Amino acid sequence: MSSSEARDFLIAELERLERRSSDLKAQLADAQARLAAARLLLSPEDNGAHAITANRIGEVRDRIGLRDAIRKALEQHPNGLRAEEVVDAVTGLGYKPTGTMSAKALVYSELYRLHTKLGRLDKRGEKYRLPQVTPAGGGEAA
Repeated sequence: MSSSEARDFLIAELERLERRSSDLKAQLADAQARLAAARLLLSPEDNGAHAITANRIGEVRDRIGLRDAIRKALEQHPNGLRAEEVVDAVTGLGYKPTGTMSAKALVYSELYRLHTKLGRLDKRGEKYRLPQVTPAGGGEAA
């Protein structure tokens, strides 16, 4: 092997090692982000007011959950909202879907589930609203 061939070989080897080093640094950063996400998900400080979500690369965000957003939107509108108005309201409150489904599809599914299966929402006509709370005494004045 001539000295120019040896030099070319060493340059190629150096480039390969630099790429490998860069890949390992990226993997280390990803692992550290995932560790941070796991620690946040397991922390006792999470009181359920926000859903903590981790995306594919381990980045952690403090986000409002879908049910919380729907509840807050309907609390702000006691006369109720149509489903498409609920979608606008929850996205305005900061809800962002993390998966591939649109916010509209997720909200419509959750409204159906909350109304039909869980009975936590009233629906009059096209409008969804929170159930009216009646006083414990039956609502009649003495």
